[in-house]
Amino acid sequence: MPDHDMTKKGLIIALGVMAAGLVACYRSSPPVSHMWGHYEEVADLQMAVIDGDLERAREEGLGIAEHQAMTGLPAGSAPFEREMRAQAERVAIAQNLQEAADATGAMGRSCAACHAAYGVRARLEHAGAHDLGQEADSNQVAQHISVADHLWDGLIGTSESLWIAGARGLETVPWEALRSRDAAPPAVAADVRQVAEGLRGLGRRAASETDPDLRAETYGEVLLRCASCHNLVRKGRE
Repeated sequence: MPDHDMTKKGLIIALGVMAAGLVACYRSSPPVSHMWGHYEEVADLQMAVIDGDLERAREEGLGIAEHQAMTGLPAGSAPFEREMRAQAERVAIAQNLQEAADATGAMGRSCAACHAAYGVRARLEHAGAHDLGQEADSNQVAQHISVADHLWDGLIGTSESLWIAGARGLETVPWEALRSRDAAPPAVAADVRQVAEGLRGLGRRAASETDPDLRAETYGEVLLRCASCHNLVRKGRE
């Protein structure tokens, strides 16, 4: 799995592309900047979960839950925002990473419901046909980042092409083939392979999912398995 800083950078870049696609939903540049700040917060939350840092995830969830009210949103969208904040509050009081990951996926479902209601989907259809197992010159860090990006954008944008690209990426990218500095010693290598196979299984499952609730659950499971792999790698370095 990728290092924290590189993964976070990749997620923020991808969320920036997505946020740019949301510009048409808002009336002036200040609300857009406000929304961009919100997406940065969501990226930080995702990275805290992926990194296996429950305390940081709670802090990020609390920050999102208490984020100042968004302005310039379409009339009638307040229930979607309330639901998103409710899921952020779930993260803030999560007792374990499983609860935090599940609630993060549910936040994506709330975003998706709002975007679907106001026709944002088409604006998020960016490069959804990528072969993530081959892109970025087979750079594994970039591949891992792309899988997470495509799944998230597919979830929140209700984008079939992006979600399917992410699902196929889960099946095809080399999760267990880590860089030499991250490679797990024999004592934990078998566990890393098991996590990798679990991710591929999630990819097969995701490819057949169309219900937003199921996709949100799957995304939460992906985050949790990423955290598990990172914890195994750290364990191997001890």
